[in-house]
Amino acid sequence: MATSDSTAPRVTFLNVEKQDDEDKTSKNLGKLTVKYNRKELQRRIKLEEWIDTQIQELYQTKEGLRDEAAEPEIDIDDLLDLSIEEQKCNLQDILQECIRPTQEFTTELLERLKGLRKISALQRK
Repeated sequence: MATSDSTAPRVTFLNVEKQDDEDKTSKNLGKLTVKYNRKELQRRIKLEEWIDTQIQELYQTKEGLRDEAAEPEIDIDDLLDLSIEEQKCNLQDILQECIRPTQEFTTELLERLKGLRKISALQRK
């Protein structure tokens, strides 16, 4: 059962026990609220949109068509687990099928990854 009493999203869980009346039910509700740093999430969303746009441009053919099946997926969290050199090698491996030059994209992405945190680290405490 979800409630929206405040601006923060909440999830409530009912106990498995049988409930006799409305009052007993309301006393047994638990609340779980998850909050994330909005600024960091916005930064991450912008980066993901930028990556998507750049990948589409890299894999676009001269005829203006692009092969969506050939477009690779780049996992930001996986890259953040690696050192800068490992990130660079990983990106080169991912983009090896691309016929266009990828050096500029790789350099820019590595620059944008600086200071970004994994999604699990964005949860406020």
